[in-house]
Amino acid sequence: METHRETIEQHHRAAQTAMDKGDLRQVHQHCLAILKLDQTHADAWFLCAVIAAHNGQVAKSVDILQRAITLAPGIAEYQAEMGKQLVALHRHQEALAAAQAALELAPAALPVLNTLGTVFSHLGEHEQAVSCYRKAVSTLANRKAGVSRPADSWQADLYFNLAASLNFTGEQAEAEKNYEHAI
Repeated sequence: METHRETIEQHHRAAQTAMDKGDLRQVHQHCLAILKLDQTHADAWFLCAVIAAHNGQVAKSVDILQRAITLAPGIAEYQAEMGKQLVALHRHQEALAAAQAALELAPAALPVLNTLGTVFSHLGEHEQAVSCYRKAVSTLANRKAGVSRPADSWQADLYFNLAASLNFTGEQAEAEKNYEHAI
């Protein structure tokens, strides 16, 4: 007989797969099934927050993210997403605090570093943005063949974001190289 934990894990895997496919309705259904069994499942709350933001319910997303962060404060992705949503709400001081909290957790995941770079850039913290983007580009460059990679369009966005931030820090030559790499 299947335990609650196994059921939760199955729903979580299914939610992540649905998220990768962009099927937010399925993600939501799986997250609701998880939360029905376990109200302390931080990632289910996080995924619900991402869905809320995608649907334009940014304030609701922030409330849900706060729940996820309270349950799992050591996950940089949650803090980075919080920063992103707070920027959208023009709550810049709180966004900066969330981004700095994420950075203190030493994130290595490319999407998290890209999100942090974007948050810092929107807040005028371009040197910090460049640092995040450079770390992401370095991680991307060091990946070995056969390892799961972000989509090419995502990589182009990363190089474009780095180039834009480099322009703000006065590093035009390097910015131009990254713009070319984005193309």
